[in-house]
Amino acid sequence: MKKDYTNLKMEDLLHDAFFTETIQHPTEETDLFWKMQVEDGVIDKREYHLAVLYLKSIQVEHARISKKDLNSLWKSIEQTNKKVLKIKIKRLYRVLYAACLVLLIGTTGMFYYMAQITSDSHIMEIAELIKPKTPTEEVQLLITDKKPILITETESDIRYEQTGKLTVNEKIIKEEATVSQTDAPFSEKPLYSQLIVPKGKRSTLTFSDGTSLWVNAGSRVIYPEKFDAKKREIYVDGEVFLQVSPNKDCPFIVKTKKMDIQVLGTSFNVMAYEEDKQQSVVLVEGEVKIKSDNKEQTYLTPNDQFLYKEGKTEIKKVDATDYTSWKDGYYKSRSETLPCILDRLSRYYGKEIYYEPNIENVLCTGKLDLKDDLDLVLSWLTSTAPVNYELKNGCYFVYAR
Repeated sequence: MKKDYTNLKMEDLLHDAFFTETIQHPTEETDLFWKMQVEDGVIDKREYHLAVLYLKSIQVEHARISKKDLNSLWKSIEQTNKKVLKIKIKRLYRVLYAACLVLLIGTTGMFYYMAQITSDSHIMEIAELIKPKTPTEEVQLLITDKKPILITETESDIRYEQTGKLTVNEKIIKEEATVSQTDAPFSEKPLYSQLIVPKGKRSTLTFSDGTSLWVNAGSRVIYPEKFDAKKREIYVDGEVFLQVSPNKDCPFIVKTKKMDIQVLGTSFNVMAYEEDKQQSVVLVEGEVKIKSDNKEQTYLTPNDQFLYKEGKTEIKKVDATDYTSWKDGYYKSRSETLPCILDRLSRYYGKEIYYEPNIENVLCTGKLDLKDDLDLVLSWLTSTAPVNYELKNGCYFVYAR
């Protein structure tokens, strides 16, 4: 090792042209090179993985290093002494300076934010850091040390097994034991993966402890590659139904932008899209403890719905199946406003639906079969509510009749 990467932080790695080029356009040799730096302790494992995950999350076009320059730099790293290498790198940096600037344009604020993150970073800070900059049309699974896994199917099934095997729609992605979420020592700092489910898609995610998640359209889930020994913690932006495997010594915690939900073993639905003003939790069975950002602490029993909106909380008795039927391909509503239903259909089908403000007080009760195409669903709605719809240029317009 000729160039000294010792103790570089994430932001230092992201400023390194050779690092950004070889992570975004890896080869077997460069993958091995970085693996050795981490295993030998030259680079802090956590700083390296955060930098890799950040590069995979951003959608920034930037100039690539020419093959000639890349080969030259790679050869220098392998063969030249440190003094000569420094001279060559300085020369190369002058050539690559513009390319680095392109990568940094629009992310100055993010780099400042990253600089504030310590080795004990909170999962919510990580979730903000790796938040996608642009929408995606395919389900994406971002795993440390792996290229983004793109899933084209509308429905996907992702499973981590106790043996360490990871499968996506029954296809083996990884077999090493390092992907198991349950066997990490408590002292080890977690590395995070991210599941991004765009509008119009759904996914199920099963952890190695047996906990299962149904992830609805327009959602993302951030979770550690290994749960630590004292808690199982994930972050949710969107809607997820969970069946949590019980473990009294290791509570399961779901974090959203406004709530912390703690359980030992239960099933419940979380609806917490970051862009929505209201977030909710509906408990199916068991018990959960919720702490919102107004510091209030609440316990739910089955068929309780917890609502949070603009610092205020409310608990109502509901039929929990009305709020969980989406995972089975149905949508049930009881005196729900038509705009709320249309917004949910827009996410579920991944289609733009616009509506006039004068329909905001139209209430609907019924059951929609989400396995039908959107035109059929909207036709049923217009037959029961005083509205019509039109399809123009791929977008739906709903208006009062």
